[in-house]
Amino acid sequence: MAEPLKIIRRLNEVTTDYAVFERDQVLTETQLNSVVEYLDDQSRLTRTQLLGIGIVGGLWPSLGKEQLVVSKGVGVTSDGDLIGLSDDTVFDRWLAYDESAPAYDAFYDGEKMLPLIELLAADDKREGKPLAEIGDTLKQMVAIAFMESYENDPDLCTGGDCDNRGRTARNTQRLLLINRELAEKIRLNASFRTGAELARQLKRVRVTRVDLGTGSDAKVDVTSAELFAARYRTAADSSFKALYGAVKQLIDRVGDGAALGLPSPVGWTAGLDKRLQALPGTVGGIQYFHDHAKDLVAVWNDLRAALFADDGVLCPASEAFPKHLLLGALADPSVDRTGCYPAPWLAGGMLERQRVILLMRKFGLLLDAFELPKAQIPKIIPSRRESIALDERAIPVYYRADATLRELWNDTRRQRGESEDNTGYHWTQATDLQPILPEAPLAERQLPDPFLSDQGGNDFYRIEGFLGLKADVAERAIEKLIRQRNLPISVVSALTHNQRQWIIRGPKFKKTSLHSLHYLLRQDLTSHLKDNIAYSGRLIEDVKKAQTDWSADEDRKLKVGGIFTQHAALTTDYAKPIENAKIQLEAADTDLIGSATKPGPLATRSYKGFVAQDKTIRERLSTVVVGAATAKANLGHVTRNDIVSPLDSFAGSKSHLWVDWLGDILKKREDDQKDRLLLTNMLNEHPGLEHAGGVVPGGTFVLVYNDAGIVIGDLMLPYWIDDNDESDFDEPQLTLPDISLRLPKDLMPIKFIKPLDLSFDDFKVTKIAPEIKIQENYSKFFQTSLGSLGEVLKTKASSVNDGVKAATGDKYMEQMLAIVKSQQEQIKGLREVAGDDRMTPATREKALEQAKAVEAQLAVSVGTTVEYFAVAAPETVRFEADKAAVYETVGSAINMVTDKDASARLQTNLKETAIAANKVPTGSSAMVAEQMMNKVGIRIG
Repeated sequence: MAEPLKIIRRLNEVTTDYAVFERDQVLTETQLNSVVEYLDDQSRLTRTQLLGIGIVGGLWPSLGKEQLVVSKGVGVTSDGDLIGLSDDTVFDRWLAYDESAPAYDAFYDGEKMLPLIELLAADDKREGKPLAEIGDTLKQMVAIAFMESYENDPDLCTGGDCDNRGRTARNTQRLLLINRELAEKIRLNASFRTGAELARQLKRVRVTRVDLGTGSDAKVDVTSAELFAARYRTAADSSFKALYGAVKQLIDRVGDGAALGLPSPVGWTAGLDKRLQALPGTVGGIQYFHDHAKDLVAVWNDLRAALFADDGVLCPASEAFPKHLLLGALADPSVDRTGCYPAPWLAGGMLERQRVILLMRKFGLLLDAFELPKAQIPKIIPSRRESIALDERAIPVYYRADATLRELWNDTRRQRGESEDNTGYHWTQATDLQPILPEAPLAERQLPDPFLSDQGGNDFYRIEGFLGLKADVAERAIEKLIRQRNLPISVVSALTHNQRQWIIRGPKFKKTSLHSLHYLLRQDLTSHLKDNIAYSGRLIEDVKKAQTDWSADEDRKLKVGGIFTQHAALTTDYAKPIENAKIQLEAADTDLIGSATKPGPLATRSYKGFVAQDKTIRERLSTVVVGAATAKANLGHVTRNDIVSPLDSFAGSKSHLWVDWLGDILKKREDDQKDRLLLTNMLNEHPGLEHAGGVVPGGTFVLVYNDAGIVIGDLMLPYWIDDNDESDFDEPQLTLPDISLRLPKDLMPIKFIKPLDLSFDDFKVTKIAPEIKIQENYSKFFQTSLGSLGEVLKTKASSVNDGVKAATGDKYMEQMLAIVKSQQEQIKGLREVAGDDRMTPATREKALEQAKAVEAQLAVSVGTTVEYFAVAAPETVRFEADKAAVYETVGSAINMVTDKDASARLQTNLKETAIAANKVPTGSSAMVAEQMMNKVGIRIG
C-alpha cells in the first residue's frame, strides 16, 4: 500500500551541496537531484530572504452573485512559492477538499482535517457544485491561496512489467475557503514582530492643552501667579502621565531593547516620574515643564511613525505560512489577510531602524538634559513654528548645553556634519543690553550670531533668558533686542492680578488727537494769561490818566463858579484792584508757564511732561479768573465795555476747566489701557493668547509677571497689538500772537468813565445852572405851585402806594413805579401759590398762567416807565430823582420777567427808548438811558 501524499516544504531542510559532474562519469539520481534541489532552494531563499514574503499586491476577493472574483496579483509564501493570478479570475463552483488531498499540517487540528472547500474557476473542466448552494455561509469564510506541492510516484509494478519511471513533482495553485473562526483559531494568518507591529501596540500620546479660559464662555479668572501656574501644572501633569503609560507599554514589549538591537528605555519612567514630582510648587518656569512634555510627545510620536515605517522582516521563518496566503474574509477582505513583509533593505527598513534607534537616544537625552534656566541674559533665537518638526526648530533654553543633544537634535544635519546649524539659546551670541542689564560674560558675547545670515527661512523667533527679571527691565531689554535685530515683532507685559495699581510696565503712550487738543487748550490758557497781563498794564495806565483828567475837570468847574466837593472818585485808587489782579496774573504766569529754562505745565509741549509736573491747573487759574473778574466788577460804575476785553474773555472762558476735564478723560483712557494689561482682561480680549516660547513675525510677545513685578512666563499672539511708545513726541512750538495785533493801543475795550455823580455835577455846572438862572421866575412859580399841592399829592400817593418811598418828585413817575411794584408783588404771590404742594394741581397750574399774564403786563409797565423817565419826563425830574432807587425798582422788575416772549418784547422796548434818548439834543436823557441800560445789563449797539 502506497504512503499517503504529503505537502512538501522545500526550505525545511535547505540543500547546501550539489554534485559536480566529471567527464565519462556515471550519474546517479542523487547526483542529478542534488543540482535541481540546490538551485530550487537558492531560488526560494532569494525570494524569501532578499525580496520578502506575503502578498505583494492584488489578490483581493470580491463576493458577487453566485460567484467569487479574485483580482490579479502576486504573493510569496514563507517556503518561497510564488502564487499569483495574471488576470482577474471568476470562481463559480466548489468541491470538497478533504483527506484525499495531500496532507498539509496547517489544515489539520491534531489528527483531524479542518473542513475546507476548493473553488473552481469558470474555465476549470472539473465538475463542481454551484456556489449558490452555499448561500450566506460564504460571508463567514476566508479565502486561502494554496500551493499544493507534492511528489507523485506513478509506477505500478505488475508481474510482467516493473520498470521504474521515476516520480513527478506537482505544484498546483488552488483557491480554498475555510470558516473564519477556524482560521483564526489555528492562526493561519501568521504575523511577524516588525516595527510596525510594535507601533500598533503602543499608545499615541497627545499633549494636554493649557486651559487659560479659552475653552469656556465664562470669564477667565487668572488673577494671580498661582492660578496662572496651576493651569500649566495641570496640563503638564496630564501629559507626563500619558507619556508614562505609553513608555511602560514599550518597556513591557521590548524590555531593555538588547534583543532587538535598540537602546534601553528602562530608565525613562524614572525621568518622567522626576518631572511629575517637580511640578507641585513650581511657578516661575512652569511653562517650560509643559514645553518639555510637548517635546517628549513630539519625539515619541516620531518614534511611533518610524516604527510604523519599519515593516521589513530580516530572515523570516519558513514555517510562518509555508504554502498558503490568506486573501481575507469574504465579508471584509481587509481583515484576516496576510501582510507584506519585504526584506529590510528593500523597504528602507535599515534606515528606519537607524532612525528608531536615534529617536530613542534622543528621548533619553531630552529627559536627562532638562533643567530650569538660571541665565538672565535675554536673547532672541531664529527658529521655526510648532507646525514644523521639532528637529527643525531651535534647541530651547531649558535643555543644558549638551554637545550630544545638539548633534542628535537633527539627524539629517548630523549625517552631513552640519550639527552646528542647530541653533539654540546656549549657542547664540549675547548682545549689548547696557544700561538696562549688566554686560554679558565674554564667552556669551563670543558665540555665533545667527542674525548675520538671511532670515527668510525662519518663521518664528524664540525669546528666552528673561525669567526672574523685573518686568520693566525684561521688556525694555527685549525691546532693545528687537531694535538691534530689526525684527517685526512687539512686546508688552501683562500682570497676573485684578488691580491696576500693581502694573509696573505700560501701557505704552499712544498720542491721539485728544492729546493735541489738550495742548491747544494749554496754549489757549497761556495766550489768555499773556493777553491779560499785557492788557492789565494798559488798563492801569488808562485809569491813572482818567483820574488825572477828572481832577483837571474839577479845576475848570471852580473857575466857572462851581462849588468844590471832595468827591470819593477823586481820591479812590481805582488802579489798585487792577494792579493786584495783574500781580496774580504774573504769579500764575511764573508758576504755570514758567521760562524757557524751566517751563511750567502750560508751556510743556508733551502731554507726559504736563502730567509729570503734577500741578493743579483748575484751582490755580480759578483763583486768577475770580481775581480778574472781581477787579473789573469793582470798577463797574466807572467803566464801559465797548467790545469784549481780554478780561471778559478770560473770565467767561472755560479753557482752564477744559484742560482738567480733558485730562480726566485722558486719565480714564489711560486707566482703561492699564486694565487691558491685566492678564484676565487680556485673555478676554484676545482669547488666542498661548505660550509658544517666542513669537511669529508680525506678532506680539507678552511677558507675564506677578504682583512683585517678577516675570514668571510668557504668551504670544500672532498679530500686533501695540505700537511704539510716543511719550517723547512733542507738539510743535506755537507762536502766541502779540496783543497789539488784535487790540491796538488806541482801541481799549474797556473805557474808564466818570462816576455818575461827578458827571451830574459837571452837567449842573455847565448846563443846568445857566438854564435855572435864565428861567428863575418860572422855577419859583413851579416850586410855589408844587408846595401848595404837596399835601394833596402826599395823601394821594399814600393811598395808591402805601409804604413805597418816593423816588422822584414827579407824581406820574411815582404812580408808574407803584404799578411796577404792585405787579411784582402779584407775580411773587402767584408763584408762591404755584409752588405750594398743599394746593391742588389745577389751582397751581392756574396760578402759573396768571403769573405769566401779569409778567406780560409788568413788561409793558417797565417799558413805559423807562421811556417816560429817560425821554418824556422834564429834565428837572431826572435831575432831582433818586436814580439809584429808580434803577433798583426797574432792575428788580426786569429780573421778574422770565417769560421768553415778554422778555424779548421788553428788551426791544428798552433798546428803542435808549435810541430815542440818544437823539435828544440837550439834557441828560442819553446819559440816564445809558446808565439805566448798564444797570439792567442791556448792551446797546
